[in-house]
Amino acid sequence: YSKSRDYMVDMLSNTISDIKKAVYILPSREAMFDVRKKVMDRCGSISNAYIFGFDDLERILCKEQISPDSIIHDNTAVLIISNVIKELSKKGILGFFDGVALKSGFSKTVFEAIKRLKRLCISPEQLSERTENNELLKRKVIDISRIYMEYETFKKERNVYDINDVSYCASNIVKNNDFFNDIEIFIIDGFINIDPINMLLVKNIMSAFSHIEFYANIPYRTN
Repeated sequence: YSKSRDYMVDMLSNTISDIKKAVYILPSREAMFDVRKKVMDRCGSISNAYIFGFDDLERILCKEQISPDSIIHDNTAVLIISNVIKELSKKGILGFFDGVALKSGFSKTVFEAIKRLKRLCISPEQLSERTENNELLKRKVIDISRIYMEYETFKKERNVYDINDVSYCASNIVKNNDFFNDIEIFIIDGFINIDPINMLLVKNIMSAFSHIEFYANIPYRTN
């Protein structure tokens, strides 16, 4: 057992006791409940503390730009991708995956790949650029990037978003967001790994709001 979380909670409690505000980012609901209970025991209230995950923070930052009603469910996203694949296949645009493009499960596999690419901050154009030296991989990636690009175009034309678009939006509008104006400390606790899109968000917050003190509790040996 490490006392590092208790140290972070004490730091948070001392901050909100001075009528200041703090953000405490955690990777799971169980961890959030644990920290909230500890803070309640120390302060009797968590009114000045935002104890939640990156996704909660992103939704707060993007609430003016992205309406909850415009965010599509994963199943809807898979259906859109399935239709995109059908259209590309009809036009003979797909190459490497043409033989399996219309088979069951392919659309969901592509959606999972696109989700991961977004978490890695890789656009369709960047995806193509990263495979120049591997011919087989390049042929696969050309198909995926075409589907990815058409999927993004489809959403943009209809003003809808998937959940990963919220992360991208948040990282891009940080400097114009007044949420952080009265935040004194920002704590990240308990993560084994943080996606590049979330790291970009943190870096942009640090750059735009130099008055905030940042702390991280890293309980494992990790890069």
